[in-house]
Formats: sequence, structure tokens, C-alpha cells
Amino acid sequence: MGGPPLRLEPDPKSSQPDFDPHIPAYVTSLEEAQNSFYYHQNRCLKEASATMDNKALQGAAILKISHRISSLQIEYNKKSRLQSPNHWDPLLRECEEIVNLATFVVKGHNHSSNNSSSEIPMFFMDMSIVGPLFSIAHGCRDPIIRRGAVALL
Repeated sequence: MGGPPLRLEPDPKSSQPDFDPHIPAYVTSLEEAQNSFYYHQNRCLKEASATMDNKALQGAAILKISHRISSLQIEYNKKSRLQSPNHWDPLLRECEEIVNLATFVVKGHNHSSNNSSSEIPMFFMDMSIVGPLFSIAHGCRDPIIRRGAVALL
């Protein structure tokens, strides 16, 4: 309305702190915390998986999805901070596992909430699987895995 027009270029007066030297330490800390969580989660699953109902198994699958997608992000940050179209190519097995776990969660939701014969629910939005599936649909170059992620979304 009145006033200067919006600028879409960086302000030359502002300085950006040099954060790059700290990234490896943060990635290492995240990786250590994640490995500790994963170890304890697996221990609990070994002890309780025989008595888990469908909802508990879905919850365990969601936790595993979170672990796998953060593992992919850690691997990406360890290797390069530059955007590369093939940075997930060596991690296709993990991408496929995430899609398979998400399929289990979505199908399990359908069977627990509704007895219809349809395999895919009419509406399902669990944000703990939407983000990882979107990341795979966006970043994974394997067409079969990518289509599986898109179909679930």
C-alpha cells in the first residue's frame, strides 16, 4: 500500500553465521541418539511383539518408518549437503521398506476401522507416514517404489 516495494534479494547488510562447521557434530549426535532409540525399540518389540494387537503393530511400524526416514536424511547429510538427484539411489532398499511399512499401516487402519472389502481407506491422514512417503515420492528415482509411495499418498 504505501512504503517500499518488497525486495526478493538478500539484504547486503545482514550477515549469515557460518553454520557449516557444526553440521558434522549435529549429524553425529542425531545418529547416536537414533541408534540408541532403535536399539531400545527393538528390544521392546522382541519382548512384546507376540502379545501386540493390530493397533500396537501399526504404532511399531510408524516408529520404524520414522527411524528409516531419519536414517536416509542422516546418510544424505553425511555425504553431501548439495542437492543431488541420485543421493538416495544406494538406499533403495530402505525406501522400499518405508513404502511397505506404510502400506501395512494404511491397510491395517482400513481393517480396524471399517469392514469393507476395499483395501485402501476412503480417507486416511496420519502425518507420521505422509512426510516420509512424500520424501520418497519426491526423492527416490526407482519408478516402482515411487509409484507405490504416490499410490499411498
